[in-house]
Amino acid sequence: MNDTLIRQWQILQLVPREPRRATAQTIADQLSDRGFDVVERTVQRDLKTLALIFGDIGTLEHSKPFQWFWRKSTVLNLPAMDINTALALRLAEDQLKATLPSAVRQTLGNQFEQAHKVLDQAQQRATAWPDKVRVLPAGFQLQAPALEADVLQAVQTALFEERQLALDYVKANGDNKQYVVHPLALVWRGAVGYLVGHYDAEQAPRQFVLHRIQTAVVVAQARQLPQQPFVLDDWLADGNMQMRLGDKPLALRLWVQASIVYKLEETPLSADQVMEPAADGAVVLTATVPNTQQLRSFLRSYGDYMEVLEPDSLREEIAATVRQLAARYGTAG
Repeated sequence: MNDTLIRQWQILQLVPREPRRATAQTIADQLSDRGFDVVERTVQRDLKTLALIFGDIGTLEHSKPFQWFWRKSTVLNLPAMDINTALALRLAEDQLKATLPSAVRQTLGNQFEQAHKVLDQAQQRATAWPDKVRVLPAGFQLQAPALEADVLQAVQTALFEERQLALDYVKANGDNKQYVVHPLALVWRGAVGYLVGHYDAEQAPRQFVLHRIQTAVVVAQARQLPQQPFVLDDWLADGNMQMRLGDKPLALRLWVQASIVYKLEETPLSADQVMEPAADGAVVLTATVPNTQQLRSFLRSYGDYMEVLEPDSLREEIAATVRQLAARYGTAG
């Protein structure tokens, strides 16, 4: 394949969608990272040519140097989207609508729009697809928090480009504080997103709730990795995205009523889960689980369908909660 064609194809991928913009030099640097030996002037010529072919490539000519971008309305879909992809995107759109803030969904807005167009032009049974499928939350679903699109964009840019990020942040107690964060990861739990990064001399990973970030600005300086290697999956496995109540996992032993045994067979509490038959179709379940607040919420959500047998400390904790609830509801009426 012609080298110019390959280079220009890469440029099409590197031009950002507005409101983001990129200069020819920025794109030349990114091409260099992909193995292309190219100078800024060559990229400028390519961009002008591509802008004539693809009318949706725009530029801010009053800025020096020029800044290039795809217009928001652009749907560049090569090869064309097929029916199966369009159906999958419609399902994904419904799922994201239920679980993620609008700022996140907007990043896929053009693909969703294209999926609608493909299905609108398809045969009748494909266009009826949205009436045949529903995505429901597993439990009680809280409303997604408001999240500014420019904040999400800055966080993702800093994380991708491995740069520092200046934040104006509102803490849970309402205090405003400014941080310069070295971003490490982005984690979503349902509708809430978290930036994981470090900012102090200890370099310990911290969590920043995305919807509490008032402003986020990408800093030119490269981020610094912590001295202790950070592996996201290991960090998550240690229970860091949960409200840990102890560093050591719990050897959990539960009595489980017969009517819900199938749920825990299909979706085990842990990889080492074991079920032993008990009376009347019930089971005694053992599993090694993180010692977290989420575990307590899970156990309480099943009420008298479960009974904590071990450890004794957790059994007494749940029993104390039940006594407090009984007292509260007993005096309410």
